[in-house]
Amino acid sequence: MRNGSDVIVVGAGIVGSSAAYHLAKAGVKVTLVEQSHPAGGPSGKSSALLHAFYLMPELSQLSIRGREILVSLPEIAGESSFVTEIGMMWVCGNDNKVSWTAAAERIRGEGARIETLSPQAFADVAPGFALDNVALALWEPEYGYADAFGATNAIARAARASGAKIMQNTLVESLQRQGDRITGVILTDGSVLEADTVVLAAGPWTRRLLATVGLDLPLHVERHPMAVLDAGGKARQVMPFAWCDDISCNYARPDNDGVILAGTWAGGGTGLRHEHAGRPRFVENPDDYMEASRSRNRSRSWRPSPPVCRQWRSLASGPVMPVSTT
Repeated sequence: MRNGSDVIVVGAGIVGSSAAYHLAKAGVKVTLVEQSHPAGGPSGKSSALLHAFYLMPELSQLSIRGREILVSLPEIAGESSFVTEIGMMWVCGNDNKVSWTAAAERIRGEGARIETLSPQAFADVAPGFALDNVALALWEPEYGYADAFGATNAIARAARASGAKIMQNTLVESLQRQGDRITGVILTDGSVLEADTVVLAAGPWTRRLLATVGLDLPLHVERHPMAVLDAGGKARQVMPFAWCDDISCNYARPDNDGVILAGTWAGGGTGLRHEHAGRPRFVENPDDYMEASRSRNRSRSWRPSPPVCRQWRSLASGPVMPVSTT
């Protein structure tokens, strides 16, 4: 049956919810279909670091625009802010100093504030951090992290308020194809929703859905373990900003004062790829993306190796809460 929509968006993560909002705001009749609830997948489990630094211009420009949308959510949705602007600090060694400096100059031209710091300047603003092999630091004062779950749900509510129809707990079994066009989606109960356009924002489930109409997207999914470290009410003292270390291949950020979220980083997102860093597991079945790792990872302790923050070194030997995934 035709559901009266011009566009169907599959997946209510941050991308799908935002697409539904902007389409509805533009006067398009849109239906947002989600198998659980907004931010029920990777968006809601993300560490949600905000930064403009990428080696690829298209990604830095998308990130700059994404931040603009996030900081405007109070106006868009009539709710409180979901962005914590504590700044984002990056460090690298000599191998990437030239390319990172060039990228920072380009990003400034794209409209974002980003500063290059010498090792001494970095030490001045981060006195609790070791300088081992640091050749360059990048500082993004307007960035930090977001409440991904809250922001996604806020923009989904804004989409509904703008006229979008949201179908939660509704699983898309396959896409419907007629000739060379996708004309709708088929739900698990056999019903069909038709529209002129289908936007696929299904994250780990994207490849499976495209395969239902004979299309193979060369997409692979990785499960990324993320440790939640009990900081004893001192998270902002230990980790005063969002952090990514290209030398030791780790990242971290505080979550208020209670905990620090931390994980290994293999260069993902910036255009780098450190094959020597601890690599996430490949996920063959997207249905296992969120759940299958919990029993394996819950009892494991994560230790940064080596920790760059001297204070973090003592914290890393303390309590480790259950590992999440992103």
